[in-house]
Amino acid sequence: MVNTIFSDQIGRNMEIYVDDMLVKSKRSSEHLANLEETLQKLERSLLCINPEKCSFGVTSGIFLGFMISERGIELNPDKIEAIMQMEAPKSYKEM
Repeated sequence: MVNTIFSDQIGRNMEIYVDDMLVKSKRSSEHLANLEETLQKLERSLLCINPEKCSFGVTSGIFLGFMISERGIELNPDKIEAIMQMEAPKSYKEM
């Protein structure tokens, strides 16, 4: 249902996975228009959002376990911290 409602926005100014939605913009001047388009479609479809789970006007954040920013999609530093601190094996036996 969500893919049908937002079909013309997905990939252009929105990414969706099941019920997680991300409204994106290349320029901050476009962001309000993109948000308005999304919120109008939600209203027309009689769908609601939970304000406690929403973030507006952020330049980066975690989405589906990945860090999303103007640089693109990166691994979440919290998820890979243990791997980054792991020491390399020093012998064949440690491997």
